[in-house]
Amino acid sequence: MIQLTASWLQDRASQQVCALLTDAGYQAWFVGGCVRNGLLGVPVADLDLSTDAHPDQVTALAKGAGLKVIPTGIAHGTVTILAENTPFEVTTFRRDVATDGRRATVAFADNMTDDARRRDFTMNALYADAQGQIADPLGGLPDLQARRIRFIENADQRIKEDYLRILRFFRFYAWYGDASAGIDPDGLAACGANVEGLQQLSVERVTSELLKLLAAPDPSPAAASMASTGGLRRSYLAQKRARFPCWCISNKWVASSQMQSGGSQFWGVTRCRRCACRKNKSNVLNRLKRRYRMPRRHIDLGLMSGWTV
Repeated sequence: MIQLTASWLQDRASQQVCALLTDAGYQAWFVGGCVRNGLLGVPVADLDLSTDAHPDQVTALAKGAGLKVIPTGIAHGTVTILAENTPFEVTTFRRDVATDGRRATVAFADNMTDDARRRDFTMNALYADAQGQIADPLGGLPDLQARRIRFIENADQRIKEDYLRILRFFRFYAWYGDASAGIDPDGLAACGANVEGLQQLSVERVTSELLKLLAAPDPSPAAASMASTGGLRRSYLAQKRARFPCWCISNKWVASSQMQSGGSQFWGVTRCRRCACRKNKSNVLNRLKRRYRMPRRHIDLGLMSGWTV
């Protein structure tokens, strides 16, 4: 049986947070990116836990142990526990009650399988306990090992729950997929069938996903697949709808065969043709940062990944 071995899992803070739940008779499972990345041996950014304890119960247990608790998302079942200055997002098992393509109404669940079914990709529905034992309720481990990005159960339904998953599909393929094996055809077809839904999303959400895709070591295979579905064009229109001040994100597409690994220029920030403005580069980047709440580090990543200004 595969077991997760990672320094963050053995850390005293991780063990303390798990123990305060399990000692009280509740489940405590690390889930999502920390488990996925831990098994892949790549850096972990956030530590997320799933449990059958409700937020008020988690809060009481943490405060009883002398830990600080932040109610980061009580309505969605999430509180953040600070243990030795490390944040742990603890979320009650959930199931979707209703979705509209942008957000979900959730209800608490009492089991891991219901919680897993509301996630996007099989590789994100892997759970690990405090000892590193892996729970795989939906068969995502083979997909992770093959670096195959696959939607959970019905791809079309997963996308209709949140159209941002179209962009996440290509972003995850850029970061975690095996380009030599190709992109999952069912997922690609579902993205193409639902691409119009991208225009329902806020510009901030679209921008964030595109910048994360651009920051991948070689985003060109994912971008080529995205272009084949019309996703690049629709993402551009979603950006254009917000009317970037003086500058627009444009889809400067270069055929995949002409791209060189790590140096492709398929996406750029260029002067908006509708504007006569002659703002300099520094002013433009500052305005993008203010208007779209982009961290400067994301803008810098975009520039290094091939943006032209």
